[in-house]
Amino acid sequence: MTGQPIEHNTIAGFLAALGSAEPTPGGGSAAALVAAISAGLVEMTARVSANRKSHAVQRPELLDIADRAAALRAELLRLANEDVAAYGEVAGAYRLPKSTAAEQAARAAAIERALMIATDVPFEIAGRSLDVAQLAATAIAAGATTIIGDSGVAAHGAVAALRGVLLNADQNLRSIQDEAFAERGVAHSRQLKQSAEAALALAQRRLKERGVDD
Repeated sequence: MTGQPIEHNTIAGFLAALGSAEPTPGGGSAAALVAAISAGLVEMTARVSANRKSHAVQRPELLDIADRAAALRAELLRLANEDVAAYGEVAGAYRLPKSTAAEQAARAAAIERALMIATDVPFEIAGRSLDVAQLAATAIAAGATTIIGDSGVAAHGAVAALRGVLLNADQNLRSIQDEAFAERGVAHSRQLKQSAEAALALAQRRLKERGVDD
């Protein structure tokens, strides 16, 4: 990529960048955008439903859902850019000189710090993806039946994003020397995956309860 923020690119341009010989943007940024798109679908579900006369009573709740989804959409876009930057830090650390013992020690410390950052960002993306999946289930319960299928798509998309971005986090954890950090990360990854499965199951159950096949 040219270094421009992802939001300044076109969809075609971003997809071309994904398919290029450059390592960024990569899986983390792609996962963040999948989750951001999912948040947009939740927001749309809520806003369309809030404008229906049949949902006048639910309007305050639906507008709150829409606002929360919009905030998540913006946060995930920010994190997509942060993931690109985090990879750049890792790549830069690996390029540091290693001719002397002092250089080797400095390089190893820089790599460790960069890998920790490059692990924290995917965890943030996963956490916000989980928020989107859970909010999708809420939108399915409150929204108009003619539009809640879009939040079903959102739930699947957000959970897929979470699973995908945790592949990056889990891979980085295997390279980190700080055992306590790595152990906490493994436990956190496991918990996020379990919570995501629960959120998707809830969304699917609510779709079926409201007569929308899933």
